[in-house]
Amino acid sequence: MEIKDISRLYEIVEKNQITTNKLDLICYSLDLAPLPESLLKSYGMISPDVVVRPKNTQELSQIVAFANQRDIPITPRGAATTAAGGAIPIEGGIVLDLCSLNKVLEFNEEDQYVRVETGLEFQRLIDWLEAKGWQLGAYPSSAPSATIGGYLGAGAGAGVGIPKYGNIGDQIISLKVVLADGRIVQTSPGESWLFIGSEGTLGVIGEIALRVFKKGKRKFYLFGFDSLYAGINALTELIKLRPYFISFLDKGFVTFLNEVGASRLPLKELTVPLVIEGSEQELERDEKKVNEICSAATRYREKLAIEEWHHRFKVGLSFKSLGPSILVQELRVPLVKLEEVLREIKSMLAEERWGIESLASDNNTIVLVVYILADERNKADYFKKFAYIQKFGNLEIDYNSTPFGIGLHNTALMPKIHTEEALQVMRSLKGYLDPKNILNPSKTTQIRVPGLMAASSMKMMGIIPEVVEFGLESASYMPLSLTRLGLKMMGGKLK
Repeated sequence: MEIKDISRLYEIVEKNQITTNKLDLICYSLDLAPLPESLLKSYGMISPDVVVRPKNTQELSQIVAFANQRDIPITPRGAATTAAGGAIPIEGGIVLDLCSLNKVLEFNEEDQYVRVETGLEFQRLIDWLEAKGWQLGAYPSSAPSATIGGYLGAGAGAGVGIPKYGNIGDQIISLKVVLADGRIVQTSPGESWLFIGSEGTLGVIGEIALRVFKKGKRKFYLFGFDSLYAGINALTELIKLRPYFISFLDKGFVTFLNEVGASRLPLKELTVPLVIEGSEQELERDEKKVNEICSAATRYREKLAIEEWHHRFKVGLSFKSLGPSILVQELRVPLVKLEEVLREIKSMLAEERWGIESLASDNNTIVLVVYILADERNKADYFKKFAYIQKFGNLEIDYNSTPFGIGLHNTALMPKIHTEEALQVMRSLKGYLDPKNILNPSKTTQIRVPGLMAASSMKMMGIIPEVVEFGLESASYMPLSLTRLGLKMMGGKLK
């Protein structure tokens, strides 16, 4: 993109909605995961040229149309609270910061829905609705910062409310989506699923009409299990009660929280917070079932259970300083495979400091969020830890699990997750909706680093990280054009 093209953006938005400041561009080039610059260069990354912050869907539409006319890549970005690389602007161009689209546009109590803009943070909407006696049927553990559109784009398949009300995709009445040519379309409930989990590669979500529910009475529980087997069995039975919230924290995760003073929980093999919601009669009925299911557990005082509920958003960032950074792996696991997967993770990470929190998902699955303490300043050690991406990928395939988010780093797994025929359908859909491939290129179905190359690189990182560090540092001095040519010759899909 040339500077004369950037100047055209000032006719669409105000000057304070645009930045080309170098420091800003660096900040917008990463997500939650800290990555060494040499690693990003190995992807053939082109730095973004400009960050634009539209204030409404009309501005968003005009910016996308402008980019489409000039074949400029666009990377939609919410709060970037994931670690799979989905918000990394790998092909440069325009970063669309959608956090200024943060208004509640309509609240209809009679028809029980709320219409909001894509960049609204969940916490603001949760507080706004609960003050009126209403609540959401699903939201993520990163609600204080995560945006609604970002959650939908990343798949939205786990979080608070889902065990009771189901996947948030089934709670959407309609979306307003900006297509690659700038057109604005409004979806029906079924059509909305096309864009959920597409990570901004098929269209940019501008507005969401979402079902809401009357807030019921709640009962709070907190249990500690000394046995992994007993904890998993109880978890499996508790989910059948369709609680509003259920999770588990393993011993490592609680240890981290206690070390930084973010918790005062006793150390147990599994700690399970639970929130049941309903009428007085329903709460009484479920109380008996909960006590039967958790008879082998330590039940903590309700005061501590309520405290845990209020602190349910204390995600890994609260103990990031222990690393002083973290690597995060997220995988969706069938409940019947949970014990085996947890034992595999324990064996895999035997030399690391790590912890897990879980998020209830749908279809008898649970999402494991694995936090591994890391330090990107020690690059050799960081690369050794980064190699766990491949190991987790193999684990997912072995146990019929899937990564929770594809983004950039997990694209090499797509041929193992899907058949070639299914991938071809997805690519055809991408080609139809975005023929110029400007929307978040090199993500999801577009494999930038081919599987064999990714697997061998990850294996070397795990075995000889010092050699990989030297190689990447040396390669980072190569002209960008040569790096990109090499990736293309290996079969990588670059714009």
